[in-house]
Amino acid sequence: MVGAQTFELFRGNLLRPQPEVFLAHAREHSPFYARRYAGLPSRGVRLADLPILGKAELMSGFDDWATDREVTLAGVERFVASARVGERYLGRYYAWKSSGTTGLPGIFVQDAHALAVYDALVAAQFHALAWSPR
Repeated sequence: MVGAQTFELFRGNLLRPQPEVFLAHAREHSPFYARRYAGLPSRGVRLADLPILGKAELMSGFDDWATDREVTLAGVERFVASARVGERYLGRYYAWKSSGTTGLPGIFVQDAHALAVYDALVAAQFHALAWSPR
């Protein structure tokens, strides 16, 4: 989950990501990533060096990988099932569940900053497609 804390770590440096900042944050706030990244050095890691994770692995370890320790799979599932459109999970996160067309539904939890960045990236992609010179 990328939240305001992670966003703040990268503000002003979005074009030059520093994997060691992600690693330090993930190791400190997520038991899952502390174990997963235990063998990686603290410095000199490239994004390509990070192990690939699939949805099944992430969903099976949901409670351990969320960097906000109050976020739990059971809590998010209860919240999403209540269909409280527009309300925020724990008062600070937007949460939704995918349809599961790949066989396993995904649970997504984002704060306002992360959602704004995601929306901007999607808008930029559509803008580039619609307005690119031919």
